[in-house]
Amino acid sequence: MTVAFAPAASSRCEVVTMSLRATYGSARRVGWMRVAWGVLCVVAPERVVGVFADARPDRPSVTVTRILGGRHVAQGVLSGLVPSRFVLGVGGAIDVAHAASMAALGALDRDRRRLAWIDAAIAGTWGAASLGDRPRR
Repeated sequence: MTVAFAPAASSRCEVVTMSLRATYGSARRVGWMRVAWGVLCVVAPERVVGVFADARPDRPSVTVTRILGGRHVAQGVLSGLVPSRFVLGVGGAIDVAHAASMAALGALDRDRRRLAWIDAAIAGTWGAASLGDRPRR
């Protein structure tokens, strides 16, 4: 029989705080990693597109990358500061919708196929991380 003891807490408030840190710790880390990715997409979209595209980055791809980078920054800050079940759920749903739209673009646009499918995989990963980090009820 294994017995585990919770760390000593001087008050109920401290116990709740320790519980929230444990519950939301990974969600906060993922949120701040998303901010870093978003900043990279905003500051150097040509490089981001250039790494993943088959051809030279074109203006529409660079513009969309910069806009999506801004979304990642906003979503990451919100997820990092307020990683509630609702915020992570909505963010995860947005990521899944984004992944689906990029998969469809890849299927339809031969010139952007590689870039779109890589972006779909990245968005799907962000979505899985957001939805997987939601605390249980």
